[in-house]
Amino acid sequence: MSGYKEYAVPIEMEFGEWKLYVIPTKREFNTAIWFAILGLLLTMLGSLGVWYFAGRSERIHKLINVELKKQKEQLKLVYETSRKQIKLSESNLNKAQRIAKLGNWELDLETNKLTWSNQMFRIFKQNPEAFKVSHQAMLEAIHPEDREFVSKTYSDSIINKVPYSITYRLKLDNNQIKYIDEQCETIFDENQVAEKSFGIIQDVTFRIKREEVLKKSELLYRSLTANAPVAIFNINQEGECTYVNEHWIKLSGMSYTAAMGQGWLDAFHPEDKVRLITEWKSAMSSNPKFKTELRFKGDSGKITFLSVKATKLLDANNNVFGYIGIASDITERISNEKELLKYKNNLEELVNVRTEELNDSKEALLNLLEDLNFQSIELEKEKVKAQSADLMKSAFLATMSHELRTPMNSIIGFTGILLKELAGPLNEEQKKQIKMVKNSGEHLLGLINDILDISKIEAGKLKVSYSSFDYLASLEKTINFLQPQASAKGINLLPQISSLDVVLVSDEVRVEQVLLNLMSNAIKFSKKGTITIKVDIKDNMLVTQVIDQGIGINKNDINKLFMPFTQLEEGLDRNHEGTGLGLSISKNLIEKLGGQITVVSTFGEGSNFTFTLPLIPPNNK
Repeated sequence: MSGYKEYAVPIEMEFGEWKLYVIPTKREFNTAIWFAILGLLLTMLGSLGVWYFAGRSERIHKLINVELKKQKEQLKLVYETSRKQIKLSESNLNKAQRIAKLGNWELDLETNKLTWSNQMFRIFKQNPEAFKVSHQAMLEAIHPEDREFVSKTYSDSIINKVPYSITYRLKLDNNQIKYIDEQCETIFDENQVAEKSFGIIQDVTFRIKREEVLKKSELLYRSLTANAPVAIFNINQEGECTYVNEHWIKLSGMSYTAAMGQGWLDAFHPEDKVRLITEWKSAMSSNPKFKTELRFKGDSGKITFLSVKATKLLDANNNVFGYIGIASDITERISNEKELLKYKNNLEELVNVRTEELNDSKEALLNLLEDLNFQSIELEKEKVKAQSADLMKSAFLATMSHELRTPMNSIIGFTGILLKELAGPLNEEQKKQIKMVKNSGEHLLGLINDILDISKIEAGKLKVSYSSFDYLASLEKTINFLQPQASAKGINLLPQISSLDVVLVSDEVRVEQVLLNLMSNAIKFSKKGTITIKVDIKDNMLVTQVIDQGIGINKNDINKLFMPFTQLEEGLDRNHEGTGLGLSISKNLIEKLGGQITVVSTFGEGSNFTFTLPLIPPNNK
């Protein structure tokens, strides 16, 4: 088919002839137009495809940029939030470490690089900007006597691959000594090669010094009981004797060894033994305290009448582990009572005789009146003699304190002279030992003065000294000291302070003594829960509340709670360091400082002890 004219092409073959005819088409439209249209369409489609695929990359790029921008903003928000949270956590951690006097360190064993927390610089009293932290510098701050022990402990922990916990001393500038509790653990790689060591240290100087005070106080207690003019004994929960003092041995006529265990029962008069054992078993099962009268019968047959009092000893969990008691010699009183009874009987006989004589003589009546008057005078003398016995306690405390304080002043004075080297030079070891004697003497003198305070309070002669001090720091120090005791019983000490700065003009030592007494009482008589210490300032008065969730106090006992030498019936007595005078002394101290102390309590639910003090006493304004 062709667009040209018709024609035929002859094709000759051997067997004939073929012809190829070409016939022109009859279409009027030129095919070139179709090809042009088709080419245009193909061009447009190609251009559209090129635009689509080429523009797609740009559109995807724009979309990616938009998403990246959104993600960047989100990441920025997350970063800012995380940074604030981390900063807050670091601040809280620093505060917690500062309050607990706790610091931490990290040693990279590959690079030997040591890093400290902020509290480490405070504990070691170093400037973070000037002090270069290193393992060697840390070792040099350790007391020379403890340095080898600390190094060996650390080396052994790496060799044995076990953590350690030790206590040692720091010797800082100006020869200041600090006691440190340190715990350390080392991390090892898969080949058991040490990589890093992590450690925490805590300043426990206050706790160690308190423990030393308690140990010395225990020695003082043993010394005082050994020389006390009353018999003192300790009995365990099984009724076995574990301790008697010299006066008990003197009254019973038994040796210390013979009195131990069940041997102490042999000192009792045979007629009193069965009754005493029955009363003792009853007291151990129910009553918080034991009180009776009995007789000692010595080997020589001597009879001694005794008035015995004992009270339960409780551990930190309020479990009974024994009794402590005293026995007073009342033989003279019993003898006097017998004499009075005999006199009474004789007097009745005398009255009968004289009455008969009155019927015969007026003179006999006058003689009878004279005799009665004489006997009344004798009875009054006996009454005065009996009343004077109540004053023996204060006289004993004052005399013993004075007799002990006089030689202690001499000891302190002479050690001071020796330290001044007026009698000749001293070597370092001699100076160290004499300083220890002087410090121990000063501490013992302080304890003796505390004992003397009891008699001074009763005589109204206790003096206080006023000075300005940070009350919240004293409160924090007291809470830190009692925290281990509270934690052992699962009790939380929660301070609630309305003011960040409380400056009090008062006697700092006496105020801390009251805080320690009230909070330690709250811990002793609480088995669990929270002890809240609230501090407020109202009308220029400092108001402190110690609120516990303990056993509480009966309403009938609250009125005699602050009375000296009065013991409560519900077992609240004889648990305050063995004196039973803590609340009485606290009340007198607070009133002496111009304040008041009150208590609100519900039996079985807890107590609220509140005391108020003027921020500035009237005579100090």
